[in-house]
Amino acid sequence: MATFRRTYLETEFKKLNDRLPEHVDLYLIGGGAMSFQNLKVATKDIDVVSGQPENLNSPETHFYPWAISSPASG
Repeated sequence: MATFRRTYLETEFKKLNDRLPEHVDLYLIGGGAMSFQNLKVATKDIDVVSGQPENLNSPETHFYPWAISSPASG
């Protein structure tokens, strides 16, 4: 099973940030967040929440490629 490592998450969130037309508050939780605290090497999925539900309905966040594809190994 593919996993998402910290470096992959950093790269993909930077790409997402560059594509968004305005500021959006997204919070990484679960195993992904643990990888940024050096408590876990990788996670099997990406869990994101927002205090503003409309943020999760935009095409940039809802259909962003990492939400539906597996990362490259490494």
